Amino acid sequence: MTRCVSKNIYRHKNGNYYFRVSVPKDLRPYTHIKEFQRSLKTKEFSLVVIKVAPHHHEYNELIKEATKRRDENASATDNLPVDSPGYMHSHIESGIFPFSFLDFPSIFSHLANLGMMSNHDANRSVDLLKHKKESHTFDQVFDKYKIERSENIIPTTLAAVQRSFFLLKSFLEKKLKCEPKLSDINKDVAREFILYMMDENNNNLALTTRKKIIAEVSGVINWSYHRNLIEDNPFGGLSNTIKGSRKGSISSISYKAWDDESVYKALCNLKTNAQLRMFVMLLHMPFRIEELANVLTDDVFLDDDNKNYIRINNGKSSAAVRNIPIHPSVIELVRIMMENTDDGYLISGLKRTGHDGRRGKLISNDLGKSYRVDCGITDKAINSHSLRHTFITKAVNANFQYELVGMLAGHTPKKEKLTLSIYTESINHKTALDIIIAGGSFREDHVTEKVNEVINNLISSLLETGVSDALA
Repeated sequence: MTRCVSKNIYRHKNGNYYFRVSVPKDLRPYTHIKEFQRSLKTKEFSLVVIKVAPHHHEYNELIKEATKRRDENASATDNLPVDSPGYMHSHIESGIFPFSFLDFPSIFSHLANLGMMSNHDANRSVDLLKHKKESHTFDQVFDKYKIERSENIIPTTLAAVQRSFFLLKSFLEKKLKCEPKLSDINKDVAREFILYMMDENNNNLALTTRKKIIAEVSGVINWSYHRNLIEDNPFGGLSNTIKGSRKGSISSISYKAWDDESVYKALCNLKTNAQLRMFVMLLHMPFRIEELANVLTDDVFLDDDNKNYIRINNGKSSAAVRNIPIHPSVIELVRIMMENTDDGYLISGLKRTGHDGRRGKLISNDLGKSYRVDCGITDKAINSHSLRHTFITKAVNANFQYELVGMLAGHTPKKEKLTLSIYTESINHKTALDIIIAGGSFREDHVTEKVNEVINNLISSLLETGVSDALA
């Protein structure tokens, strides 16, 4: 992340200063860039004034040349007929479109060639225009869905999804008094449907069944969105509208900290390397499972100004965006995992599942079953998420302020003065690393020895077989 230190001067996370300035919108078609950026190749602010001068001159020359091209282009096309190719080309290049007669696929293709939009966005725009004319009905959409998904979904499940999807159709028919189409669904309709389904006075279905219906409908709409059958996913971001029941759920159970004996049992009995990698990382650092599952190798910084840390770029809230120092015990394991990944993720080989495509769901369920079946840990309050609570408890018991520990865990602050987005803004790396070491420590020597043994075995396994056995 960069930080503005002066006008058009930014400091990168690696410490180097950059000169960065936006190109005026009317000149971007002629420069083919939105922003002019150059590294000053110095970490000393006192040298910035000297280093920035040649780049500032380069930017001025660029703007001068673009302005000249724009003026020449305008004067050359002033007397051209509106429907001539020269007029069309010049106005496409300058961002002014005579919409009444232009061929939109050609426009999008030309904009992509000019660098004003990506090829993906150009193709999607063409598809949206094509499908918008077709206005798909619910039956047409589900026929396409059934053809594509029949190989992966058993018939009974597919029939259940169809019933759920056509509940939305019935809801829209009552609302619109006519045959509904997919394009009739917007954010307000999606919200009304969710509230309708969650209102127990409207139907006699169990809460879990109603939530399942909403999830299935959302899944089909999301599928339609990715096939360009609908312009937007109206169900996106509405999960908070669904109120869950606390009865019998893990949310109604207080999380319990892992004691050393339970940790030892898990280390001895977890079956797969993927389980052990995830467990060891959660033992030493306060990740949420989904955060760890989505860490890319590009998010890991080793030996960066003598600092080793993992960057969490998104998560449960804005407070979840943070840097987490890497525990010294797992630095070598992290390095080997980075070198042997085959999909760009730190924890390689995890599969996405569910309508929201989460990478951490399968491994989380897998770990939960192993705790009960293989490790003999029967208390449901002791689970993967409670490893975060264990870490926090250990760090607080080591006399670190809860607010500082909460920053590393990604908790939302209770005090407005705390800035949690990047830990270095409130605490330095050394203090953060001390908290990591305290939270990832063990009282019993035999547990520490077992942890080190498992880490060494994982490193050896990765060096020998790579990640092909990640879920074995």
